Amino acid sequence: MLIAFVMVVAMLAAPAAASPPDHAGDAQPSVAPGLIDRDGDGISDDLAAKLSELPPQERIDVVVTWVGPSNVAAARRAAGSFTIRRHFSLIDGFAATMTAAQAHAIGRVPGVFRVEEDFDVTINIDDAAREYGIDAARAEFAVSGAGVNFCVLDTGIDLGHEQLDAQSLFRDPGVDYWEDFISGQPSEYDDHGHGTHVASILAGDGEGVSADAVTHGGVAPGTRIMAGKVLNASGSGTESQIIAGIEWCVSSGADGISMSLGTSAGSDGNDGLSQAVNAAVQAGVVSIVAAGNSGDGTGTVGAPGAASGALTVGAASKISDGPYLAPFSSRGPTLSGLTKPDITAPGVAIVAADAGTTAGYVALSGTSMATPFTAGAVALMLQCSPHLDPDQIREMLIGTALDMGLTGTDNNWGAGLLDGSAAIAGACAGDGGIELRTHENFTAKVIRNKTWTHEFIVGADGVGEPIAATILIEGEMVCVLFCLLQEWSPDLDARLLDPFGAIIATSECPLRGDCGAHGQQETLQATAQSAGTYKLEVYPYSTIGSDIVVDLFYGPLAGSPPPPPPPPPGNSPPNADAGADQTVVDTDQSPSEWVTLDGSGSSDPDGDALSYAWSENGTELATGETTSVHLSDGIHVITLVVTDTEGASDTDTVTFEVESAPPAVGTSHVGDLDGSTTSNRKGRWQASVDVAVHDDLDRGLTDATVSFSVSDGTTRSCTTDASGTCSVTSRRQSSNAPSIEFAVVSIDHATLTYSGSDNHDSDGDSDGTEITVYP
Repeated sequence: MLIAFVMVVAMLAAPAAASPPDHAGDAQPSVAPGLIDRDGDGISDDLAAKLSELPPQERIDVVVTWVGPSNVAAARRAAGSFTIRRHFSLIDGFAATMTAAQAHAIGRVPGVFRVEEDFDVTINIDDAAREYGIDAARAEFAVSGAGVNFCVLDTGIDLGHEQLDAQSLFRDPGVDYWEDFISGQPSEYDDHGHGTHVASILAGDGEGVSADAVTHGGVAPGTRIMAGKVLNASGSGTESQIIAGIEWCVSSGADGISMSLGTSAGSDGNDGLSQAVNAAVQAGVVSIVAAGNSGDGTGTVGAPGAASGALTVGAASKISDGPYLAPFSSRGPTLSGLTKPDITAPGVAIVAADAGTTAGYVALSGTSMATPFTAGAVALMLQCSPHLDPDQIREMLIGTALDMGLTGTDNNWGAGLLDGSAAIAGACAGDGGIELRTHENFTAKVIRNKTWTHEFIVGADGVGEPIAATILIEGEMVCVLFCLLQEWSPDLDARLLDPFGAIIATSECPLRGDCGAHGQQETLQATAQSAGTYKLEVYPYSTIGSDIVVDLFYGPLAGSPPPPPPPPPGNSPPNADAGADQTVVDTDQSPSEWVTLDGSGSSDPDGDALSYAWSENGTELATGETTSVHLSDGIHVITLVVTDTEGASDTDTVTFEVESAPPAVGTSHVGDLDGSTTSNRKGRWQASVDVAVHDDLDRGLTDATVSFSVSDGTTRSCTTDASGTCSVTSRRQSSNAPSIEFAVVSIDHATLTYSGSDNHDSDGDSDGTEITVYP
């Protein structure tokens, strides 16, 4: 479900003390359906699960994406008539309504990339702007985001609030700043409030009648907001509505898009919504997307945050609270293995405009808040350097981020904590950097049945300052209670002790503490009340230990030297990798077979985004890093050309041998029974039954002998012809005989075994085993 990524602050408070969690049931690795097509049948896994339970005549809204241009005629030839609700312009595809059978049929059409549900998407600044270097950079470089158009796709915007009431005064007459994809209203409104909160974080002007106006101004107050309402009053919208919103942003001239929305299910980044984000980035529009609030389990980044081109943002606390990684912040990798999020920004207890009021404010937490904060920093960068493209912006943000967690980019913090001062300074040809407390980053091993301890000293200048520890546990998601629940294994807990040995903070996830639902992360936060030696302790809940990664902050803020400016980006050619040669079997004797082209092993030394083109003998087959194509039986040498954003390229080849399927062996069954009658002038009549025999691939089976018992006490048999059918006829029946029954007793074949439980009747006039014929 697509939701706005927001959590009320009360949800972050630690629950009251409870008894230790009772972990019951055998733990098993957990794999859930998501926005991915693991079996390569052209149907996304989450849609496949729903189609299996959908009544035959019930219809469902879907999105169909193609490898190349959409071929509606081919889809209708395969599936019959269905309703198309929207054609997309930014990606190859359309939104439609159809039955389960039609969806499966279209999934098998050559050129179709994927059929997926038109899924729901939902919603996921006071001290933060100062602490993350925004205020200092705005003052030093005299930037406000002026001249930058940023598109906010959300629940709408309330221009009656003091933070946003000046937006209409400095709009460009040639730009459309509002579009309602929910109900088509011509004027701005926000019937939920999330979009107004988000917009004011990005571009609140800090002016108004209330005393709070200056304190709670936005990151880039001069930025012009283009508001696209793609989420309804409940904070929910559909995939096709969001795609339409992205297309509107691009066609209306936006410099950037901020999307504090996404699915709760993980994604491989190839769903239609993620494709639309990638297309926007390729069109030069930087797209900043919330990672999500699905917690600290692996693979919890949904769509469109899983898009390779998205600048995906996780959430952390304000520096005045630590900082620490927000436990609710979704984690990578994507279901295709891509590292996400890209960066982490403030998203805990962020105060901004309260829609429906003229000067009210509300504190919310979520990656929804971290996303417009990052977008505001990007708007300030674009004012200094309007020529920056999305890849350059990504490089500057990641290159100046403060590394946390494992060294380099990881699936929890991304590249690290946003340093707004350094990133903006890089775009404005200056120097900058934010202040942090004493920061200890290290790895350690918690031994089986042992408590690991780390001591650190807080001086007198650290009294009254926060202590914060983010502890990440090496392990995996597992099922418990017969997969009714999921949690992290192994289960470690943590506590913080003051110089007198008193416990001042505990974390006992997954059930107690500041938890991200699963237990990969333990989070400790307290205020130092006295100088001295503090202890951080981590210990197994039950028995098993694990490796941990710790980020510990304490003491006063201290200026650290700014990082050296990144060197001018050079360009090295990419490295193409078309994958290993493969032999596949034509399972359905078509004679052809779907194969997967996988260029995910390709890389670029500069970290540039890559485009992929697959061809055979000079004829283009497909584009994209990973895609599926239909190959005829035989040997095929496929060429992959990988090209970076500067035009440098590299090639590699992969050989596929498609082998014809061996003759079918397995079982036989009845695929159809049809009855008919003939009569003479005296009213006596005979019944005939046509039977179709199929193998286990539902192909007609020749030379199969079918034996029937007949209710008149006789037996009948016949042998199927080349089409897999044959007929039997009863004795003549008297004119007053009301009916006669035929029952299949056996099917004899030289190689196949009869499986009566598989009998069925394609037109429904029998159960496939017995049929009653009337005169």
